[in-house]
Amino acid sequence: MKDNYGEKWHDAKLDGKTIGELAIVPSTIYCAAVCDMFGGFVGKPACEVHGVAHITGGGIPGKLGRVLKRAGLGAKLDNLFEPCDLMKHAIEIGKVARDEAYRTWNMGNGMMVIVKPGEEKKAIEIAGKHGIEAKVCGEITEDREIRY
Repeated sequence: MKDNYGEKWHDAKLDGKTIGELAIVPSTIYCAAVCDMFGGFVGKPACEVHGVAHITGGGIPGKLGRVLKRAGLGAKLDNLFEPCDLMKHAIEIGKVARDEAYRTWNMGNGMMVIVKPGEEKKAIEIAGKHGIEAKVCGEITEDREIRY
């Protein structure tokens, strides 16, 4: 941002807001929702969770790949969340390739939870109770590749 906007990059406008305002949007905290899915420390699991990937630095292929690697599985992700406007802008002005962006950042997909087939609605419902928008973003596959 500094290379494109100078020292006061945070005052530059993007879609009616300053880049600084967009940059300080708080992160979503997923732990309470995931704990509820597992049943917490003493409760009964609400759904059968097979894996959880917190998509931070390292992106989807790295973080989800670690979860699936031991089982020799992959994923076809054809319904991912869109990255936020600030991320799209950073990709544009930085001339970052799509694959590099998905290998580096979460691109709007902060947590991926793998549940038993048929229990997706329950996991989405639990996330919603915690104010987290969730959806089915794809499926686990027999091949080792993660396609997005």
